[in-house]
Amino acid sequence: MNETVDTTPVAATDFAAAAEAIASRFDEAASVRRRERFRFGALSMDLEVREPAGGDFAARLLQRIDHARVTSDAPAAPSSVAVKAVNLGGRIPDAVAALADAIPFDVEYVHLSDGGSLRAVWQPDCGALDIMNLETGDALSCVAWPDRVPGWLLSAPFRHLLNWASLKLPLFEAHGAGIQYDGTGLLLVGVSGAGKSTLTAWAAEAGFETVGDDAVLVEHERGQKPRGYALYDNFKVDQEMRRRLPFAERLDWLDTNSRNKSMAALSQIGPTAFVASIPIAALVVPKVSGQQETRITESDAGAAIRALGPSTLHQFKGGERFTFPKLAKLCRSLPVFEMHTGTDRDGAVSALADLCRELKS
Repeated sequence: MNETVDTTPVAATDFAAAAEAIASRFDEAASVRRRERFRFGALSMDLEVREPAGGDFAARLLQRIDHARVTSDAPAAPSSVAVKAVNLGGRIPDAVAALADAIPFDVEYVHLSDGGSLRAVWQPDCGALDIMNLETGDALSCVAWPDRVPGWLLSAPFRHLLNWASLKLPLFEAHGAGIQYDGTGLLLVGVSGAGKSTLTAWAAEAGFETVGDDAVLVEHERGQKPRGYALYDNFKVDQEMRRRLPFAERLDWLDTNSRNKSMAALSQIGPTAFVASIPIAALVVPKVSGQQETRITESDAGAAIRALGPSTLHQFKGGERFTFPKLAKLCRSLPVFEMHTGTDRDGAVSALADLCRELKS
């Protein structure tokens, strides 16, 4: 993705006008209505989507979180966020346009805040705006041009809203990958390009269970062992790695429009490849070694914080003062390992399986 710009503060009156305009357009868009409830651990999302007749944006948007869908009469989680989403059908309300007027259009998304409880993300290319009130837990989401929505946005719908909804809970969205072998889970953490997605795909094909390659909702209650919840059913790899995956031909791929990467569903790799949640027994910091052999060595909390902190705070903005203490606590409470990932796929997967066995014993 291109540069991200933080614009703070934005006048609360501007936010209020934009939110009112979206809510009004939502009420007018009565042709197609869809109500769904999704649950991610201790957090549930009650979603209502409206769009013009014949629109398929809701189906495309919800595909990657379908695993978390629960029946409408299922009890809500201890905490919830209510989201109203609307397909504007190419018409941006004046108040939304006014909010975006001062924003440079050479970026893919822009974070906004009123300096208080309101958060927003504006994505100019497709005319998408997400707004949330942290005090009430209410959120609005709109998109003007669904056909322009990039693949990377479809790969992680409502990620900003879910991040903001978790700020005051014992939850945080981690920029990492979650894998599990024989009941022992690992959170792979590190910057983009560290090999998290490749390892996740290799592990899933070898029989590991996974909860995502790029974003995992971590729950760490006081006195409880941490747990990772699946957010998005996909993994992303560049074109070279895609060609090298032995199972690539049987997957349905989508261009992410970012860094020459494609994405596919983890659940397509195998019947147990993608699960709802895993326990987290350790943190692993992978690094591409360029050697054939894979080595895993003990490390420390500082290395984990350096690997997880900057990328998580960059990916999931709008609540850094809430998120950092939670991720630091996680890093200090679990064993940490550094993985020098080799080019031998079977060797890398075996090293991860051996580590899980060692942690379980």
